[in-house]
Amino acid sequence: LQATRGEQLRALVLAWHNSVKWRDIVYVPGLRFEEPAPRVPDARKARQGIIEQLAQLASREWIEMSSFVSHMRERAPDFQRLAGDYDSWHVFDCNTGERLRGFENWDRVDGPLITFLIRGPLHWLGIADICVEPVGFRLTSVGDVLWGGGGTWEIKERSQPMLVSVDGLLQADRTTSRADRFLAARIGEWEK
Repeated sequence: LQATRGEQLRALVLAWHNSVKWRDIVYVPGLRFEEPAPRVPDARKARQGIIEQLAQLASREWIEMSSFVSHMRERAPDFQRLAGDYDSWHVFDCNTGERLRGFENWDRVDGPLITFLIRGPLHWLGIADICVEPVGFRLTSVGDVLWGGGGTWEIKERSQPMLVSVDGLLQADRTTSRADRFLAARIGEWEK
């Protein structure tokens, strides 16, 4: 909690990026797996495959999500499949119960994973900004650092001190030190 925001962000991004246990595919809305997690030899493979393609894009330019998904299908369709195996996973459509096997279901399994990764973890971690209309994204400077395009993990901090009212109410801004907010939470109760 006392690390700088940049150090905290770096730790989070690298923990997600390097994790072999966290299986992003399991959290894709609309998909259901027969087993708890598909037999993916290395969950990092899917992330790395997408990141390698993202690294080729220009930072801070808006990109339509469907265009990038099409790009992935054309240039790196097997980004998460060992030797192009599209039949061994027991993945189902949540709405219809249909088993989604074979390359013909790429747009129903692999495409949604790409969208989920960009709109989910990459956005949550500050690597991608997203827009709704049209559905798209742009990469941030954090992405540049992640794939070695330069930059640093520094985040400009404008820490606001915690305010204490006469009746003892503590007021914390979102930029208040995380360590201070943690300590305040230990001795008090949060209110809206």
